[in-house]
Formats: sequence, structure tokens, C-alpha cells
Amino acid sequence: MRALRRSVHILAGSVPEGMAAARVLQGMSGVKGVSAVHDLNLWTVSPGYVALSAHVVVADQALSTAKTMMDKFRRVLGEEFGIFHTTIQFECANCQGTIVCLGPGCDHPAE
Repeated sequence: MRALRRSVHILAGSVPEGMAAARVLQGMSGVKGVSAVHDLNLWTVSPGYVALSAHVVVADQALSTAKTMMDKFRRVLGEEFGIFHTTIQFECANCQGTIVCLGPGCDHPAE
């Protein structure tokens, strides 16, 4: 019966047993340069193998800083929560409307 319950939990894509999404969110939010974290998803791929996806809002900064932030996320998520499979999408806090533009001079942001 225990194996069946574990299988249903995995197939349902539930938050892993014993893991608090709020604590993971707090750990990610504590990384220097992070303004906000949203759309956090945690699920069990197989027993003992947890995956995470999230959107991380950061200030307008050089793309090269993303590597440093990813290294920090890997350390926090791996060491504190045992999460080693991650997909993180960075979003710019101050430039959402002007990330892509149309025409010369970027006078008209893309929709």
C-alpha cells in the first residue's frame, strides 16, 4: 500500500513529502539580486529526485550576472533542499515592456 501511495503522489505531480514550498521560496528570495520569485513549481520525478521550475525577477543588469546567480541557486537548492534539477526563468523587473522593440530606436515596444 505504501508503494501505491508513493506512486500516486509522484504521478499527481504533488509537492514532495516533507518539503515546504514556502521555505524553498524564501531560500531562493534570499539570493542577492533577486527582487521576487513566482510561479514556483516543485514535483517529484522519482523517489528522492525532486525537480523545480520558477520565474525569478531581477533588476536590469548584465546577462553575465545570471551565471553567478545560477551558481548561488544551485548551491542553496542543492545543499538546503536536495533539489538538483532546476529550470529557472529570469525576468527583468524594470524592463518588461521594452525587452524587445520594433523599429529603429526602440520607440515602440513589442507586444
